[in-house]
Amino acid sequence: MDDYKQQLGDLFDDDGEAECVGPPPGGGRKPTLRMDGVLIPLEKEPVMTPESAEGIISQMLTPEQKTKLITQRQIDFAYSFEEKARFRVNVYFQRGYLAAALRLIPTRIKTIEELNLPPLLHDFAQLSQGFVLLVGPAGHGKSSTLAAIRGRDQPHAHRPHHHH
Repeated sequence: MDDYKQQLGDLFDDDGEAECVGPPPGGGRKPTLRMDGVLIPLEKEPVMTPESAEGIISQMLTPEQKTKLITQRQIDFAYSFEEKARFRVNVYFQRGYLAAALRLIPTRIKTIEELNLPPLLHDFAQLSQGFVLLVGPAGHGKSSTLAAIRGRDQPHAHRPHHHH
């Protein structure tokens, strides 16, 4: 039996967003990083088999999450790897094979300026009521933008606490 925990660690040695995908029918593929929208196969890694993809993915799942995956055919969760990195994970079935997409959660939240967003967004964090809708495709900065607006590097510094 392969050491899937070690394989998982090897995959997380690289920065970026990872896609760990089981092979499509008729052939396998290497784990892939998506950097700036470009898919880059990890050449040093072996081609994934259905067994290796399932083994690696199962290292990230609790028994409860495995049950939910089987019944709902997909699951979203956060995963911490050895307190070195955190990921948003989506595990799903693709053409009958188990697959996963992992997005690195940065350890430091970028500012509005670092994200080259309009300075007007600073005003959004000061609003006491209202509704902000932020939309866009996966991987285009919705969560980063919201975190920058909220100023998570100074949590709730200027915001009153809400009591119910």
